Amino acid sequence: MSQPCPPDDPAPEPAGRPDPRSRARALRAKAARDGRPDGWCEDLYHEAVERPELVFWGDRVPNPNLTARWEAWADDLAPQPSVLVSGAGYGDDAAWLASQGARVTAFDVAPSAVAQAARRFPDPPIRWFAADLFAPAVQSSAGFQLVVEIYTLQVLHPGRRAAALAPLASLVAPGGELWIIARGRDEEDDPGQLPWPLLRAELATFTELGLVERSFEDYLDDETPPLRRFVARYRRPAAGS
Repeated sequence: MSQPCPPDDPAPEPAGRPDPRSRARALRAKAARDGRPDGWCEDLYHEAVERPELVFWGDRVPNPNLTARWEAWADDLAPQPSVLVSGAGYGDDAAWLASQGARVTAFDVAPSAVAQAARRFPDPPIRWFAADLFAPAVQSSAGFQLVVEIYTLQVLHPGRRAAALAPLASLVAPGGELWIIARGRDEEDDPGQLPWPLLRAELATFTELGLVERSFEDYLDDETPPLRRFVARYRRPAAGS
């Protein structure tokens, strides 16, 4: 993405092979200093060709928060809906949605991630491409019946998220929906380090951008220790409604 990103001041990496989260934070800080704030994503996925564990969020399975809600929520979508997956990573969510009959387009800012996804899931057909959210290739694709955003907004520095919300909302067609799955926190909570949990107030901006909140879930998951999750569902009113 092209917006300036405030640098972090992470602790020095430990000697030897750093743990995946430390490595991701170090790469992000370096990319920010170099003026390429989202370049760390490609740097990480490139290194992960040799060290897959570096992509610590890459479970190689579709997100359970998505799969658990699909049957009920998809009833409001047209048959074989056009779906855009933002920040598709290794492609598991995109491939699962395609297996449910959706016509899927999926992008990620990291070309190495897109290349891996396309190799892993050559069938069913999915339109894969590498780009950031602000790129013409993404914005010219607007008009999806469903846009799925899972765990990508939270890796943007909190000072940069606001710039990403309008482009994301603009991809939703009239009558279409935006689904958000993310870690969450309250205003008084420590924002911590990457990945930064989101505030509900940040997501409320989508209603200012013309979307209507259909549901908002705020709960602790079953991980050890439990993590707070937000699962939000927004809809763009149909034309003329």
